[in-house]
Amino acid sequence: MITTDNEQAREAWLADLKWLETFGIGARVKKQEFAVLAHRIQVSQVQNQGQAIVEIYKQNPRFIGVVNIL
Repeated sequence: MITTDNEQAREAWLADLKWLETFGIGARVKKQEFAVLAHRIQVSQVQNQGQAIVEIYKQNPRFIGVVNIL
């Protein structure tokens, strides 16, 4: 685990991941993920996951570039 003193240092480290090689093959940065429950959406309504993600971004443009929907 690596910690930084401030957000600026963290962003600098994440901008160039060449330092990961120090830890060996397969080293990676684990990004923070959050599970979100969406109420009143029936699974049968989601025909195409990719299209559903596009629609969520359309309805919530402030998420673009900030939230990565998996």
